[in-house]
Amino acid sequence: MVVKGEWIYDSGHEGWNEIHPIRHCQKIGKWYGHWDLDTKIALKSWCEAIDTASSALTVENQQKPENQWEIHPMIDGCETSQGNEDAPIIK
Repeated sequence: MVVKGEWIYDSGHEGWNEIHPIRHCQKIGKWYGHWDLDTKIALKSWCEAIDTASSALTVENQQKPENQWEIHPMIDGCETSQGNEDAPIIK
């Protein structure tokens, strides 16, 4: 698991360091008792991927209308009008 956030000292308990708040959490693989990879290279790769995913350019592109989620008509109850399959009728 890769977790990204602020490394802080939490004095609200007995006092310990923790990542808070978590800003990114991603499952990266399964543990089989050993790693067959260079952890420094893997860490660099994962950090670069997280930075790209949270970059200003990525966030800006996610806000564009063409990159927004759409609900398929069969899920949200829309039906097409007769003779015009491109014009949905919302019930």
